[in-house]
Amino acid sequence: MKSPDDIRRLEQLAKQAPRNVKAWIDLGNSLTNTSRFSEAVDAYQKALALDLKNLDVRVDMGISYRGLRKPEKAMKKYRKAIKINSNHVNAHRNMAMVYTSDLHEKQKAIKKFEKYLELAPNASDTSQIRQTVIDLKALK
Repeated sequence: MKSPDDIRRLEQLAKQAPRNVKAWIDLGNSLTNTSRFSEAVDAYQKALALDLKNLDVRVDMGISYRGLRKPEKAMKKYRKAIKINSNHVNAHRNMAMVYTSDLHEKQKAIKKFEKYLELAPNASDTSQIRQTVIDLKALK
């Protein structure tokens, strides 16, 4: 977790080097981690303006939109990432989370979680995700 001073330093670095994609990404990640989602979206937008193909930034921006309670905007970012790379692991996982918790679409959530498990069978949260799928299927 970054302190307010750390975030100020990251903001200064990004503003001093506005073409430094990594600086904007680091700032966005730190802002997301401290629940400053609106500011994180701004930082991620600046990063994407410099590197449109960075799918991780799209997904991270989706996480920030979800933090702002804008699940549809989050889903747009995840869908775009999957359109560019149909095997983007975190886009599938995050879509599943939105389907589960925000949109309450169990069948779509199950499908996305299963795709995530297919793509990342050795991920650290595999057993937790498998249990979530079992629980969702039981709710039919």
